[in-house]
Amino acid sequence: MNISKCCLMPLLLVSFTVGIAHGPQKPQSTVKEPEIPSQVETLSGQLVYHDGIRKWFELKLDRAQSGQSSLHLLSAGQDWKQMQVLRGCRVRSRGLIFLSPTGPYTSGYYPLEYVQNVQHIESVETCTLKPPIQAFPRAKPDKDVHDYRVDMRVNYSPGDHPVVFGVTSAGKEMQPW
Repeated sequence: MNISKCCLMPLLLVSFTVGIAHGPQKPQSTVKEPEIPSQVETLSGQLVYHDGIRKWFELKLDRAQSGQSSLHLLSAGQDWKQMQVLRGCRVRSRGLIFLSPTGPYTSGYYPLEYVQNVQHIESVETCTLKPPIQAFPRAKPDKDVHDYRVDMRVNYSPGDHPVVFGVTSAGKEMQPW
């Protein structure tokens, strides 16, 4: 039986395309993944603000739960502002808890194993409210400054380390920094 070139080429192309679409098969893992408590829960503990390379909030739990003593807190909108002013206080937070998609062992976005997406947060005792965190200083540059130099020092070692800035113009340190 003789197959012409015009019939063979489409068959090869289909075979190649199917191989790409399916890709290599991953081996089946024998390690059982931990149960993910994807549910809304109310937790209490100390609210800690981490002012490092990545700024984030941690809830250090009053009592460890499921072997965890801390959770990474996420929020947006009004609850984000509320977390800012309550930093350092004992709080009660309510929201969905989920297993971090990146986790603390992958150098991913989430520094802790579990994350709570905060729907509501409040102080559980008398607390001194802090001013909201300013993303950008409100100071305006001097109109006479045309050239300046910014030096950033970043400490990548484990733990929280703020980014240290130095700003100079004509060899003199500029303020406020």
